[in-house]
Amino acid sequence: MTPSKKDKERAETNPWGLTAHQCLTLRIVCQHGGTKRAAYATGESERNMEGHLMLSRRKMGLLGTDIRVYLNWDRWIRSNDE
Repeated sequence: MTPSKKDKERAETNPWGLTAHQCLTLRIVCQHGGTKRAAYATGESERNMEGHLMLSRRKMGLLGTDIRVYLNWDRWIRSNDE
């Protein structure tokens, strides 16, 4: 996976300290609705995506399959892109 310029910018400014790859993974999963669909659409390994998501959850202080990971990410993106 290669992060876009926007993913790199978001990595520098997000409040959780996420890396560019973690920002990319969250963006793709939100766009496609789940890790399986995102992995299929991008040709990436589902396991690789799950690894990035697990680290993202830890940095955001949310454990397990907490949907707040995606909600918090989306709300932060929308508040910064307006």
